[in-house]
Amino acid sequence: MYTDFKHRRATYTNLPHGDYTFRVKASNANGYWNEKGATLQVTVLPQYHQTIWFRGLALILIAIILSLLFQWRLKAILRHQRYKQEKREAIKKAELMLELMEQKNKMLAEVTHDLRTPLSTIKVQLEALEDGALEHSEKSYSLLQKKLSNLNQMIGDLDHLSVVEVGTLALQKSDINLNEILSD
Repeated sequence: MYTDFKHRRATYTNLPHGDYTFRVKASNANGYWNEKGATLQVTVLPQYHQTIWFRGLALILIAIILSLLFQWRLKAILRHQRYKQEKREAIKKAELMLELMEQKNKMLAEVTHDLRTPLSTIKVQLEALEDGALEHSEKSYSLLQKKLSNLNQMIGDLDHLSVVEVGTLALQKSDINLNEILSD
């Protein structure tokens, strides 16, 4: 680089960091050059983002961020799986409850029929006794008592069944939209 005596300056831009030796050769007013010249040791320090410490900290920070993102995504997946499992269990319970209700309705229909038959028989026999179509005998009274005893036994069994059922199976009614649950 050449400069004259009016501009005694040397400017270097964009030098990479490192150690440099600056040499100056000059001439006097008569034009004689100093061949040896003067030297100056210069050290250009790296900028903060060029240091090994900065790069190491950046790698650690990136690793922490990636780890946190992985954990967050894993928790989201687990939450979603738990929600799906709970939904499947709720649907199974609802289907089981529907099946149990259908069975209960069938059983009640059969029990109603089974109760009406002895009641009708007792009613007919009592009417026959009242009208005189049937004799008042020990046999007819013991037959009526037997039928009443059977009827009483059936009612007791139903009562026992309802007490056991209430103790183990408490239904909570609520309005739900099955289409909404099934669409998820």
